[in-house]
Amino acid sequence: MINQTLLKIIGLREDISNYLFHFTKGASAIDSLGSIVRDEAIKDIKGRGVICFTEAPVLMLDEMFNLFETYPGPMYARYGIAIRKEDLYKLGARPVIYGAEEEKSLLHEDIKWRFEKYIPNIRDFSWLREWRIKRGEIRLENDLDFFIITKTSTELTAFTFDSENIGDIEFDVDVEDGGEVHGYAYTSIPRNNKGISFEDIWSLKSLSKHEIDKLLNKQSFEDTEKRILGGF
Repeated sequence: MINQTLLKIIGLREDISNYLFHFTKGASAIDSLGSIVRDEAIKDIKGRGVICFTEAPVLMLDEMFNLFETYPGPMYARYGIAIRKEDLYKLGARPVIYGAEEEKSLLHEDIKWRFEKYIPNIRDFSWLREWRIKRGEIRLENDLDFFIITKTSTELTAFTFDSENIGDIEFDVDVEDGGEVHGYAYTSIPRNNKGISFEDIWSLKSLSKHEIDKLLNKQSFEDTEKRILGGF
């Protein structure tokens, strides 16, 4: 039975998201996101045995990214994948357990992968509000509720519309008063992923997480983008 009070609390709290976020890092963060999108999978590329997420809502991460962008190899960048928390929980994702090193031995061997050492003011990653899943990869299947995050809207378009799936080519022609003809060829590119950019988020800064959900819900896989192929 669904806990209605819990749902109301979650709805009222902007610091609680329905999604978990996996952000890429370093100077090549956008390329890492490109690999995820091309492979249709988030992979444990460092062989840690887990894939990591944060449950901190994307609306509240803006200042954190501003800080990270002052470093040449940022710990996290404005590129990533958001997956609905409920879906990841069903796949085995769980919150990290923060504690003193000596407490790790108290945990059952089967859940030690969730442990992260915590030392106040010295070693403290609790700000990450981290979740982990003990898998080598997560396939971005059609039954998984996810969306893409980029820094700019132009980058988002490149990741969310399938440039390899070109529709019919159409032509538009203008004839000037002197009889000179100008025109261009264009096609319609279909949407293959949902997403949101930080440029979108900046424009929605005063709005709630529910408004972001509305923006995502308006995106349909029947959407197309007009792409100019060339002029003549």
